[in-house]
Amino acid sequence: MKKVKEIIIKYGSTLTACVFTISALAINTTCCFFFHEPEVPKELLEYRKDK
Repeated sequence: MKKVKEIIIKYGSTLTACVFTISALAINTTCCFFFHEPEVPKELLEYRKDK
């Protein structure tokens, strides 16, 4: 468990930045399956290009 904690502390900010970038890119695209459009958190809608 100590090893996992060290990895999280070491790479946590990098992982957070990557996740934020991926979510910002994903919010600007649409799903190709129109019948499966998951709920999007309202906070992510602030980063849409076409407000």
